Amino acid sequence: MRKDLTINKTQISDWIENQNSEIIQQTEHALEQYARCFQETPSFDLKNRILEQISVLNAGRQIIDLKNPPLLTEKSNLLDWTLALKGIEPPKDFEDIHLEPIHQDDKVQLFVAWVRNKVPEEIHHDMLESFMILEGSCICHIKDQNGNCREVSMIAGDYITMQIGEEHDIEVTSEKPTKAILQWLKIAA
Repeated sequence: MRKDLTINKTQISDWIENQNSEIIQQTEHALEQYARCFQETPSFDLKNRILEQISVLNAGRQIIDLKNPPLLTEKSNLLDWTLALKGIEPPKDFEDIHLEPIHQDDKVQLFVAWVRNKVPEEIHHDMLESFMILEGSCICHIKDQNGNCREVSMIAGDYITMQIGEEHDIEVTSEKPTKAILQWLKIAA
């Protein structure tokens, strides 16, 4: 005979709002048992891909000096940038976009960028714009100089460079603002 595993909203509410530690422990135990009923063992391939990605992230680690940061590239490490930018936060009441300058010289400008909803369409003729997502997610809508359109979905760790003359806008798809390291690399005329 199969045990009834149905849980209703009232029961969940009672469990969450109850301050009795014994009931909390019983609830945790019940939820663990419930989760085990639907537990799936990940494939061997998935496990290997996750372990390989962790290895890749750890292999190329470096300490980033924000006074003399490296150029942002497709090989930039999410963990390194996250650590380097720890403690840099946007104002609580920023509107839709906030750029926090980190570094600037004759060739490059580097920012931490936060976007709540959208970056309006823009096009650059004198610089390459690159960014890596640090938190959140977004979709980049890109149209090249020939009118070909593409969409690129991005999550933490993803990197992209907008080529000269590409029209692009960015739409945030995460609940919280998307945070990125943004680089503007000037191109010689």
